[in-house]
Amino acid sequence: MAHGRKTRPIPRRQFLKLLTGAAGGATLLSWAPVVRAGTRTDKRVHLLQRAPFVPAGDKLMKQQAGEWGRANGVEVTIENVNIQDLQTRTASAIETKAGADIVQFMGNWAWLYAPALADMTKAAEAYQKQYGKYYPSIEQVSKVNGAWRALPYSYVSNVVVYRRDWLAEVGHPEPKTWDEWREAGKKLKPKNRPIGLAVSHAVGDGPGNCYPLFWSWGCKETEADGKTVAINSKETLDCVQWVVGFYKDALDDAALAYDDTSNNKNYLGGTVSMVINSPSVTVKAKEDFPDLYKQTWHVGFPAGPAGAAAWELNLSHGIMSYSKNRDAAEAFLLWLMEPKQYEAWMMACGGTNAGPTAYFEKAAVWTSEPILTALKDIPKTVRHYGYPGPATRAAAESVSKFIVVDMFAKACQGMAPKDAIAWAERELQGIYTQR
Repeated sequence: MAHGRKTRPIPRRQFLKLLTGAAGGATLLSWAPVVRAGTRTDKRVHLLQRAPFVPAGDKLMKQQAGEWGRANGVEVTIENVNIQDLQTRTASAIETKAGADIVQFMGNWAWLYAPALADMTKAAEAYQKQYGKYYPSIEQVSKVNGAWRALPYSYVSNVVVYRRDWLAEVGHPEPKTWDEWREAGKKLKPKNRPIGLAVSHAVGDGPGNCYPLFWSWGCKETEADGKTVAINSKETLDCVQWVVGFYKDALDDAALAYDDTSNNKNYLGGTVSMVINSPSVTVKAKEDFPDLYKQTWHVGFPAGPAGAAAWELNLSHGIMSYSKNRDAAEAFLLWLMEPKQYEAWMMACGGTNAGPTAYFEKAAVWTSEPILTALKDIPKTVRHYGYPGPATRAAAESVSKFIVVDMFAKACQGMAPKDAIAWAERELQGIYTQR
């Protein structure tokens, strides 16, 4: 499809030349087959990823993998695992130097595993010359100390998903600020229609729900240098005190124990009025709960005293340095990211996934339904974990240890907000002083 770009993409032949020499001199794009058609081969590519929330997208991706594999004489396996198990499997593969060739990363994980990852700089730079610069937030989490240790893949398009009918009933048809959501929640919770945000160790939703709120109060874990711990501030105290009230007034009482399926299940089950989630929950409503779908709408992230702050789950792919098939693995990833395959996958995912560059802002999925229009521009304003500092290994460790999430949770469970902040400060100092 046409994207209205002012500069023409470079020819494929030239793009191929850009990639020749990476991964031991092998040509990385599938436009030139990895092995000659019809030749018997032992080449295999194994991709390990979190279980997708939209089955149609997963089905199409596996069909595409089979298509590329047959054309290139490579056996491609895509293995889905529970989101909570993905880091465990990754750590085990690194320890044993055996396992998947490609691992899907979430957020800052490339910083955690950088020493065990192949350098994908030539592929990343060539892709950008063809399809535009990666968004800054996904570059921050994929480029480690100047080298691309993961190839950016997608944003999971998190957005506020809510019941328009229930919100209209209480006089708040489209809340735009956190305070407005709290006021609406005060009226909804007594009706057994609370707000369903995770303040828990849900791997994606815990940080994904808490950090936008944290940032919208002007809070930060460190200064811009990424070293000086700065969480103990007036802004953080105001925020934590507000969250305690928000939990009592508006949140689902079970929010402290949510896993990554809880908000979806609760929204679809009609027990919560709002979630922050990808459109996967909307896709499911459309398929199985048409009456609910008719009352569902999307809006952007709420604003706090410091404005609105967006967070999207960055997905990227890292190739393990122990892999014996790095050339084929990289070729497969680049082929998946070509617009023909990628935009078909975006459509199958129903708006759940956005592209890593502005090239995909005009993809057909965003105009396929009015409910999706709020999503296409969100990647422009996304912040990364560690903001306003760089997305370092320490920032990734902080998220993996749920420091900000647990600060909120401890206060909601009765710890004095100042004590919860002091605890978080000590934890962060322990993380950042080791780097």
